[in-house]
Amino acid sequence: MLEKHILRNNPDEITDSRIQTKQLPQHTESKFPTLLKVLMLLFFVCVLLFVTTIAVLRMPSVQIRQVSVAGTVLLDPTAITDTSMRFLSEKKLFAIPRGNSVLFNKNSLDNYLKKTYPIIATLESSFIEPYHIQLTLREYIQAYLWCTDSTMDDCYRADETGFIYDHAPNYSRGVYPVMITGVSDSDTHIGNTIFTTPYEKTLLEQIITELSDSGFTVTVIDTSSVYDYQLFVSSLNQQPLSTTTSIKVSKKPQTLPLRETLELLLRDKVFQKDLITKKLEYIDLRFPEKIFYKFSNTNHAPELLDTITTTN
Repeated sequence: MLEKHILRNNPDEITDSRIQTKQLPQHTESKFPTLLKVLMLLFFVCVLLFVTTIAVLRMPSVQIRQVSVAGTVLLDPTAITDTSMRFLSEKKLFAIPRGNSVLFNKNSLDNYLKKTYPIIATLESSFIEPYHIQLTLREYIQAYLWCTDSTMDDCYRADETGFIYDHAPNYSRGVYPVMITGVSDSDTHIGNTIFTTPYEKTLLEQIITELSDSGFTVTVIDTSSVYDYQLFVSSLNQQPLSTTTSIKVSKKPQTLPLRETLELLLRDKVFQKDLITKKLEYIDLRFPEKIFYKFSNTNHAPELLDTITTTN
């Protein structure tokens, strides 16, 4: 009876308890719409910032509009400028031009120009103004024409150090010494050197220099033999040389420096006198301490110059 009396006297308490029990889930569920609204707001803010950033990066005022070129010798600076501007006008990610001064990547432009113009040895780019860049380059200076065989169908350009920097599908004969190696495998290509050893480089450079000082020019260097070099020469002083005048040099190092050996012959008075009226056929420097040479319009054996006797 007492329990019934309490229930009857407190009906509001029961009602409040039920109401509270029903309202609890509603209070918890109301957090999700709020969180979703916040996430959507953040998303739209990010999209707005992204679109605004892209629009700013595409503005003409932040694009590179001028390219200057310095250091050219054989290349046309106008052609390099035009090539650079075409590259910079290309669009990359999100349609942003490559020439954007904020995101400019100098390495990509440098690599593109070096690939387009293999004669470029070094290239540096710097900003003069926010919209103006300066390209300073150095070109390879060709010193040799390197060919894989005597047909001279597959030739490359090499600089004074022997570095092969470009293919030469078209070339003029007689402008540079032609080196024929007889090697056409894949290990010999652009980026390598035409000289197999430092000794070979020094030796051939000395011979070419000594001959040039005496009025001769080397037209072909044949290194295809395992044991010898054969250099074909022409005359700058119009000496009556044979069409196949050659100088034979051993690949084996000599006791007497080869340049000094050659100098002894070229300065020899008898040799100089014969050179005026006779056609020189060959000079043989392959033997230690002796030089053999022959003129094509003589019937006797090759002449001999003893370098030991001469030096003493």
